[in-house]
Amino acid sequence: MAQLLQGLPSTLSVAFRLCRLLGVLLAVAVPARSQSWTYEAGLHVAGATERTLPFWLATNQYGIVDPRSANALASGRVGYARRLSDRADYTVGTRVLARGSDHAAIYVHEVFGHLRFGAVVLSAGLFEDQYGMADSRLSLGSMIWSRNTTPMPKIAVKTAGFVTVPRTGDFLAVRARLGHGWFPRDAFVDRALLHEKYFYLRLFTEDSPIRLFGGVIHDVVWGGVHPVEGDLATGAIDYVRVVMARAGDELQFEADNSLGNTVAAYDTRAEFDLRRVDIAVYRQFYIETGASLLFRNALDGLWGLRLDFKQPIGPFDALLWEHANTKKQSRRAGTTDTRGRDTYFNNALYRDGWTYRGRTIGLPLLRPDGVRPGVVNNILVAHHIGLSGHVGPSIPVLVMATYSRNYGAGNICADAACLTGTSEITERRDQLALLLQLSARPLREKNLHLDAAIAADVGPFAPETFGLSIGVRWTGTLNQSRPAARL
Repeated sequence: MAQLLQGLPSTLSVAFRLCRLLGVLLAVAVPARSQSWTYEAGLHVAGATERTLPFWLATNQYGIVDPRSANALASGRVGYARRLSDRADYTVGTRVLARGSDHAAIYVHEVFGHLRFGAVVLSAGLFEDQYGMADSRLSLGSMIWSRNTTPMPKIAVKTAGFVTVPRTGDFLAVRARLGHGWFPRDAFVDRALLHEKYFYLRLFTEDSPIRLFGGVIHDVVWGGVHPVEGDLATGAIDYVRVVMARAGDELQFEADNSLGNTVAAYDTRAEFDLRRVDIAVYRQFYIETGASLLFRNALDGLWGLRLDFKQPIGPFDALLWEHANTKKQSRRAGTTDTRGRDTYFNNALYRDGWTYRGRTIGLPLLRPDGVRPGVVNNILVAHHIGLSGHVGPSIPVLVMATYSRNYGAGNICADAACLTGTSEITERRDQLALLLQLSARPLREKNLHLDAAIAADVGPFAPETFGLSIGVRWTGTLNQSRPAARL
């Protein structure tokens, strides 16, 4: 088991090859009902009055923008989708990026395959990913997996959205996922592994004026080689313990805790379709230890309210408000402590914490400092407003305003080597991050897109800076249809 989990290639796993092979076999055996090619080429530049970019010019862009300097980016993407029948289809694609910055790079950002058969989807490779009930575009991002990091090599089996439970008349539907991923070789714990899963229920039909959602997300960083402790648990029994959130055996470093570094959440959402507005309310209860399973941290996590106006109010047709809180951290009721002993997104063994290649995987307000592993401000309270709409008939506009109060973090690395820990709980430091983004299609028939954004950071937590980004993209699609096939 250990050789299987740690020896597979990180970017083109055996599962990706299997996905591609199955697609080829289906393509040979069954004529395609339809197929299409998509492609995109783009250029993007970003700079600021200070060395670092404002928060919203580099956040939730799947890690393509270097936040610590000006950027010049060129990218190319190509994808191929083939529909074999109403029950089967597959998609493969890749995207290559070249970035000029203080951390210049040329790399494969995505290379993936998705194969669907019925209600089941197999995905493998490097692919942009996010999950949770939080809003996808206007949001700060899910507590567990946002759009903030570069794609991680993964294999995942999931349902194709929500799938109706038989004999319920579409009143009850489920969505589920089970995945495995690989952290990089240059992390604090070398070649650590990722276990991920989620399970959701939906009550009421898709077209009902009321829809209720509830589920749980469970992700674990485990295994790998620690610079001091050596090889960590990666056997078959250890994998079962990770899946079941059980402790290691008495000979292991993690004998007193659940194996690995756990991040999880209870995730809920309610949607209401009214005559003039659609309303969505969601709540992610963050879970890191057994105490938080019992809602000891009931106030910690992410709250959200989204309004979609059926008649725009001025230029805006959608409004989102979010509130993030990470202050309690399993503090016991009735004590004089200001916070508990948890240290969100950081871990005493896996010192990179809940980050991937220097970026926070979950809520991006909890940030690394670019020098030490882990995050340096996991105690905060934040409010966020997002607005979207159109200026005129064809110019989308996006506005973000994020206010946070930051109090530092406990149990973080004392230096880049991270062989000792320290506490850097601080006095309150307020921060405001602003964004205005506009898009246009001046040559609509040529599929040319122009994107421009201005952003600013104000406050003592991060450098005060004003920035600008400009991008141009050219996109296209080639479709081909054939007579229907049956499987």
